[in-house]
Amino acid sequence: MATVRSRGRGLLRAELFALHDLEDYVRRLKGFRGAPQARELVGLVDPGAESPGESWQRLRIIDAGLPRPATQLHVVDEWGRDRWFDLGYRHLLVASEYDGREFHTTDDDVAHNATRQGYVERRYGWRFVIGTRERIIGDDDSFEQELGALLGLIPRPRSW
Repeated sequence: MATVRSRGRGLLRAELFALHDLEDYVRRLKGFRGAPQARELVGLVDPGAESPGESWQRLRIIDAGLPRPATQLHVVDEWGRDRWFDLGYRHLLVASEYDGREFHTTDDDVAHNATRQGYVERRYGWRFVIGTRERIIGDDDSFEQELGALLGLIPRPRSW
């Protein structure tokens, strides 16, 4: 399991219970109001998310009809240094990072991220789409459009 880098851990990531426990519980709700929606939603759960923002971003990707990204992509550089990307598509060398307000807004944070991503782009060919609260929460679809362009796909228009 990847080392947790943020304080905003989800219940599954914190190992307070296992995904199969949640699936079993939802299965027992058969006949209850909202059970079909609960079954659909449990299929979207991913214990790899390290913050609510990463989960929101992943769900925006899925809602747009784009392929479900892997979470916490592990990449090792030529010096054996571990690098982790929040979400992405390894076979396409496309990654998406959620830059939340807490750890990614100071000038030093922004410079560090730009240096890190720029190096990985130049050296290994990875391409990045950055999500922020402003790009993920609300009705702006520029995040999905940018990611879709890198994937060679047209995002589904938003229906909500």
